[in-house]
Amino acid sequence: MEADLIMEHDIGTGYKIHLDEPVIVSMAAPGETRWGRHQFVRLSRYPEDKILLRFHAGADSVTAYGEDEPAFLSADSGHTWTPYEGEGFSATGSSFAVFNDEFLCVPHAVPFNVKAAGLNLPEPVGTFFSYRQVNLYRADQCAEAIQTHLNRQVCTRWHPETAEWVNEYLSWDSRHRLVWIAQGEEADRVSGTWTEHAPIQLDGELLYTDYRASYLMDNESVPQGCGVACMVSMDNGRTWQKRATIVGPNGIPGSVSNMTEPVLALDVNKNLVCVIRRADQEQKSLLITFSKDKGQTWEGLRPLEELGPIGVFPSLVSLDCGLLGLSYGRPGVHLTFSLDGTGHSWVKPITILPGDRDLLSTKTDGYTDLIPIGPDEFLLAYTDFETKDEMGRHRKAVLVRRVWISRSTGGVI
Repeated sequence: MEADLIMEHDIGTGYKIHLDEPVIVSMAAPGETRWGRHQFVRLSRYPEDKILLRFHAGADSVTAYGEDEPAFLSADSGHTWTPYEGEGFSATGSSFAVFNDEFLCVPHAVPFNVKAAGLNLPEPVGTFFSYRQVNLYRADQCAEAIQTHLNRQVCTRWHPETAEWVNEYLSWDSRHRLVWIAQGEEADRVSGTWTEHAPIQLDGELLYTDYRASYLMDNESVPQGCGVACMVSMDNGRTWQKRATIVGPNGIPGSVSNMTEPVLALDVNKNLVCVIRRADQEQKSLLITFSKDKGQTWEGLRPLEELGPIGVFPSLVSLDCGLLGLSYGRPGVHLTFSLDGTGHSWVKPITILPGDRDLLSTKTDGYTDLIPIGPDEFLLAYTDFETKDEMGRHRKAVLVRRVWISRSTGGVI
């Protein structure tokens, strides 16, 4: 039996995990196999109790950042999805709930084209490799137009009083900031940052983990790869400051890894849990780390070796029933749980979709996203490259499944 058709899983200590049949949200055109197209799915809250689903439609390249993304809305907790037809909302990016019943979208920023602007770059202060060579430059040594591009980003805010989206600008911390530029076809393109997951609301602050904005290390040295920072906003997402370095590329002694695609959640005790991808050219396990002081210091950093050398774009869901869920993939798609809600231990993963360790770009991209829809249920979104259409053809598909939890003694939690 295919792993993703097993509908019920006993994960021990009285808990059972149930999976509804997948809902097909969108299918790529027959024969579409190019990497990046119809991939990298994301779920987010949308005004009026709706859920927004978006995915990437172009190449997996900096040159495609900022291109329009297909969007779908669900008004019934993921049972049905309709193409987004609203006005005023950004053509790219997700929608996240913030304070004062507002919603914020920080869209994928269109890269600044240095060459087209007729500008020159300073000498690089460092380089690293992430599928291709990446050069690092001091932001404060770059032309003013480049600095403005990085520090003054367009975003869109939904106001409950008018029920409308309004464009505005946000600023991202520029202190000790670096500009990264990939070489090859992406050369001369300066990329900004955007929100891939929902910021955490905690004691009047918004907290977010970022890797797209690069910074000097705490000792002001140049990093040897991507690092992850904890960002904080005290004005409901209008300005963001770097609170702390969560982990740098040398975070695990004896190795250098590009730390990317972090996700942040509150544990059962309202402390922070952060899971981070470090797979790049080499398959590696995810990392996990914890903070008890709202992201100012981080402790307990360790590889999640028990989950295997798997892990791109992890997603966390903190449930009111006390469990913490984690999805991740490549190869395949997998789901696990921390039964005590702290993230310090995880049950044996459930394989939602099997993968191929020798052919990582087949079957699925491994990107997943989770969003709660009740105290003991959530939605899981992922892609399946081998979904059959009505004519029996394999096509890339964006899927959503309801996952719900019960006790073995009977009844939902």
